[in-house]
Amino acid sequence: MRSGPDDLDVQILDILGKDARQSARSIAREIGVSPGLVLERVRQMEGAGLIRGYRVEVNPQSIGLQITASLAIQLSPGIDVEPLMDQLIAIEGVEVVNWTTGKSLMLAAVRCQDARELREIVKKVRKLEGVETVEVLVSLASRRRAGGQFAFVWTNSAHK
Repeated sequence: MRSGPDDLDVQILDILGKDARQSARSIAREIGVSPGLVLERVRQMEGAGLIRGYRVEVNPQSIGLQITASLAIQLSPGIDVEPLMDQLIAIEGVEVVNWTTGKSLMLAAVRCQDARELREIVKKVRKLEGVETVEVLVSLASRRRAGGQFAFVWTNSAHK
């Protein structure tokens, strides 16, 4: 793929960003090119890693995930961050892990059913080597752009 998306790629991405179920034919009709060209561009963007995938975004409350929380995690000095990030993201209920600057070097976004399940997640995090403290910040209300970073992506393990 070229060094980055051109105007046609951006038009295709804009349409797919609103509705990833759009067919190549309907996208082509909307932007005035052939369906074959749309398919070719989509395949190029997938191959280059620009398009990572297509998902079903589910309302987490509708399947019983009532709690959204952030874990602010302080680390031991000199800890190797990359393996810890892998260990954190492997914990069921942890959806996003960010290595950050500031007092807490890790932030983890968590979704779970109830306070009991949140406690279990926090216990698992605290047991990880290099974790010094965990501050739990429970979300009381939120707003998120559809398809944004914290979109709830369906996995079968999310539905218990």
